[in-house]
Amino acid sequence: MTGLALVALATTVFVHAAFYARSGSAGSADCPHVQQNGTAKAVRNAAGIKGRAAIVSCTKDGAHLVESFMRPTFSSIGNLFEYHKVIIVESNSQDATRKRLSEWKCAAPDQLELLLYDHKGDIAHWRNKYLEAVMRADPPFDYMVVVDSDMRSRP
Repeated sequence: MTGLALVALATTVFVHAAFYARSGSAGSADCPHVQQNGTAKAVRNAAGIKGRAAIVSCTKDGAHLVESFMRPTFSSIGNLFEYHKVIIVESNSQDATRKRLSEWKCAAPDQLELLLYDHKGDIAHWRNKYLEAVMRADPPFDYMVVVDSDMRSRP
């Protein structure tokens, strides 16, 4: 995995772009595309940055942020790259986070990879889980964009 570039986003830098969700039902938590630790192919874009980007994040108890922040922000960032895939680690949420992420996965199965766990761990443990997914990707990613999933823009 030589040549993987880490793209850091400071909290003061925020990508704004229009995001249009697919029309119709977003699916349900029992969507056939959702698998424990499943993989999906990267999305191809006609964007300016050549190469494959993994947009990664960890989340817990962030159901309120999936549609309002995560999905539009991660998609906007992904649209900057020729290819992208969002990889989100979720563990042990007590709210509807997993359900909201699963609905996103049903609506965009080629865009999102969910790594779902039911046990506790510290943030370093969960970051290593998305790093493992990035490192085993075939073909490999050229960029890894790490986003703090509870970072929000101001209105």
